[in-house]
Amino acid sequence: MAWAEANWVFVRSDVAGTSTQYIDTTSIRHTGSIVRYWTKTSFVPNRDGFEQTLVLQESDCENGRLRILQMVGYKFDGTTISSNTLTDWMYVTPGAMGEAMHNAACQK
Repeated sequence: MAWAEANWVFVRSDVAGTSTQYIDTTSIRHTGSIVRYWTKTSFVPNRDGFEQTLVLQESDCENGRLRILQMVGYKFDGTTISSNTLTDWMYVTPGAMGEAMHNAACQK
């Protein structure tokens, strides 16, 4: 999928106003109760230096769990950090950023 074809839809901003999250609705793929999708988080300048992160996630809609498949971080100084480490399934934490993404993906 080319990023030019992505359709980034607003999901939520954090309470402090330091980050905004989006989901790419064109990337959502269902396999049974498992949904795979890309998310983007944009940051205001912070001490970590990240401008945005792109994360490929999977949600288990039936059991309320999610995991990260891939993450790419882009810093304000132009540095790119990539991780292809698969995380274990984690239960969705109520009120957390992951819950908003999980709910958005599972409702599509």
